[in-house]
Amino acid sequence: MLIAAGPIDALGRGQDIRLLDEDTKNLALKRPRTLGIVALAVVALLVIAWIDGGEEPLRPIVQEIEVPESVK
Repeated sequence: MLIAAGPIDALGRGQDIRLLDEDTKNLALKRPRTLGIVALAVVALLVIAWIDGGEEPLRPIVQEIEVPESVK
């Protein structure tokens, strides 16, 4: 299935976007915007994760151990 690949490929060869039909123009212009929104969402998620840290401070493990009388 081929969807407007020819006209979009023509944009890479320096064709003026004003010469394309409306559907192809919309498709060609939405891709960078969509990628920008996705990239912004990923960066926002990484910033939130970095601020949150996700780590807890180390705590010593303290536990009483019964030692047999013969070892004392």
